Amino acid sequence: MRKTLTILAFCLASICSAQTLSLCTATPQHPVPLLCDAWGNVIGIPESTSLATGYLHYDASTKVWDFEAGGSGGTPAIPLSSIQWNNAGAFGGSAFLYDPTGTVSPLCSGDPCIYYQDPVSLNIIAITVDGIYLENSSGGEALFKPGQISVTGTGNQAATLSDDHIALNGLTSGTASIGVPAIAGSSNKINLPTSTGAPYSVLQTDGGSPQQASWTNTPTFTAIASGTASNTDLTGVMTASTGTATYSFTGTYTTAPVCIVQDGTTVANLLTVTVTKPGSVWVLTATTTGASDAVSYICVGQN
Repeated sequence: MRKTLTILAFCLASICSAQTLSLCTATPQHPVPLLCDAWGNVIGIPESTSLATGYLHYDASTKVWDFEAGGSGGTPAIPLSSIQWNNAGAFGGSAFLYDPTGTVSPLCSGDPCIYYQDPVSLNIIAITVDGIYLENSSGGEALFKPGQISVTGTGNQAATLSDDHIALNGLTSGTASIGVPAIAGSSNKINLPTSTGAPYSVLQTDGGSPQQASWTNTPTFTAIASGTASNTDLTGVMTASTGTATYSFTGTYTTAPVCIVQDGTTVANLLTVTVTKPGSVWVLTATTTGASDAVSYICVGQN
């Protein structure tokens, strides 16, 4: 009769595989149970005949499989529900408690929980499948979980580091966040300013690596341009047809854009200009002196 065990066999030539081993019936040549493979081949002789409790192990120095006592017996140490440790061969009860129901503390949230509260500071640590929670006696909390690190103080105070942003709560209300897009690119790091900005200052960088940010009241701008030779809602040149030049806006505006128009052919001509919405889009219309005058315009949308 065999007692079957499944163990992890040796690693030979860097290949490991799970093998089914059996305790074979003793023979006159071997009065103790033999260790056999799945095909009945003897691969080891356990030195011990006591198989009631213990575990199977392989001694690489003697090349012998054997059973050793352990794995049961003894009395767990107090306190109740404590995680046990090897105290010089005896059970030792640690101050860390295991709660399978997750009700020992609200931090456990109903999940199986390892829990410890310092008797002096009353600070708490709870380890669950969801994360690691820390709480101090004044109610501040810290949470470490996959994809999130958060720290909570009293009141509304909190800071959260998530996958794509950092969120900071105001002392009494509100939240401010700094985030990064899903496709973040490869811009150089930005260092914060080294001084406090004056009223109405704007933030600019020097374009370096890293980029040094600073406050300024005289920012440097590049020329305002539409970026194309074609007519746009910002600027362009219309050619009149039978004394009328028009441009249809492509953007959506609640109020009519404000435009400045100049007749480039009859320069002294004062044009009659309107911006109306006869249909679904706004239209700029200029009446010219010449039938085919060239009329330039600059427009700014309001809202």
